[in-house]
Amino acid sequence: QTVIERVELWKTTWQIIKDQPLRGIGIGQWALEYPKNGISITKSLQDTNRFVRPHNDYLWVASEQGIFGLLAYLLIFFYALWIVVRQETIQSIILAAGLFAYLLIALFDFPKEHVVHNVILSLYFGHIVYLNSSKARKIQVPKIALAIPIMLTLYFGFYHYKKLKLEYLLTDLLELRGRKQWGRVIKRYDQHDWSKLPYDISYTPTIWYRA
Repeated sequence: QTVIERVELWKTTWQIIKDQPLRGIGIGQWALEYPKNGISITKSLQDTNRFVRPHNDYLWVASEQGIFGLLAYLLIFFYALWIVVRQETIQSIILAAGLFAYLLIALFDFPKEHVVHNVILSLYFGHIVYLNSSKARKIQVPKIALAIPIMLTLYFGFYHYKKLKLEYLLTDLLELRGRKQWGRVIKRYDQHDWSKLPYDISYTPTIWYRA
């Protein structure tokens, strides 16, 4: 049953890609676009399961970010592999095997959303950069340039802090809804700006909590 479901997911995702091949449908939009293209024989037909990803990272990236987005995504891995295969060391063989394993898993799963996979991949990339740094030409970077990543870190840190607070608030709204305290649900919802969290983890619009 799982194999059949995933094949159906891939077929539907391929249709989404054909509809928007260049620019894609936008990051985070697959779970919203998928039901529009037919749920077929998956468990979603009985509303017992809600798919939010196609279980194939390549199709996922291509559908949301277009063909050029997929090429950019793959270029990162190909460039990393190109670096390690030139090293001809035990370390490079291990790194290459790890990257190939990640790419293989991405055919049937969604490692780019798994924390563990991304931590390991980041360590691999970091080690590859280190191996290549000894051969790279040293570039003088102005100190003012350091302000850019610092500002970006502060911005995204604040953004995700606000988003995390809204996610905790959702649990309170669910509890109030379970008690059928509809007035308090609406009051708590209206006290916050939900633009940073338009959907919950199951891609249910957060505005539905108010209803």
